[in-house]
Amino acid sequence: AAPAATFAGAISVTGATTLTGNIGVGRAPTNAIIAMGGSFENSAAISLAQSAASPYGMLLDFTSAAQNNRTNYFLKMEDSSAVKSTLWSDGGATFTGLVAGTSATLSSTLAVTGRTGIGAAAPAAGVLRVVGTDAGAVTAAVQFDTLVVENDRGADGQVGMSILGDDDSALGIAFGTPAGNTVCSIRAYGPTYSTAAKQNALEFAANSSVVLTLDENQLATFGGTLSVAGTSTFTGTLTAAGGLKVGLNDSLNSSTNRI
Repeated sequence: AAPAATFAGAISVTGATTLTGNIGVGRAPTNAIIAMGGSFENSAAISLAQSAASPYGMLLDFTSAAQNNRTNYFLKMEDSSAVKSTLWSDGGATFTGLVAGTSATLSSTLAVTGRTGIGAAAPAAGVLRVVGTDAGAVTAAVQFDTLVVENDRGADGQVGMSILGDDDSALGIAFGTPAGNTVCSIRAYGPTYSTAAKQNALEFAANSSVVLTLDENQLATFGGTLSVAGTSTFTGTLTAAGGLKVGLNDSLNSSTNRI
């Protein structure tokens, strides 16, 4: 149907106005409530100004429908190539490009489906790159690029990660597969951990069994047989709970003094 009224020039509305039906601005009305179109080079398609001391922005009010899903959206932004960002009815957001800002607080879960860069552009490979200062002409090896932590602290600078807990904590890193979520692990124990023998100790485990413990007295304890394939020099006391293998076939243990 033809529009009820067509205005060819600019319209200025100084008071309250109620319009019933669909509205077209710069284009014919469509099935949208307001359809806007035209060519606005080097200028904004929509400009909203509020002169009050405590202004508000744009209100999108859909309180009559509670969709709360990732099918219906409050706002979708796209160009001729693809959808660039979407604000979903469940409160989530999807961005296809770099999200840049100086500070932000998230009160809900952040789900990112693509590669992510924090402090830098998203990495070309891997999943997450966290950068304080670019370290220069170096990239992570493909075997270890899932998470990359990068910084340049200058001469003799130190770059690292911290896992922090209280004094009676056990702090760890686990390596897992579908066959087991702790195939191998590394654990560090706090100074007041409930098991006294583990306090301030570092523990290495493989196949869910402890193979090496380094304690606060600088004592290394091996959970099984210690095999030395090459030449090793020990300046302190070497204690092995099991057998001590030197070479290929011979062993030294508590019942023999033979090598």
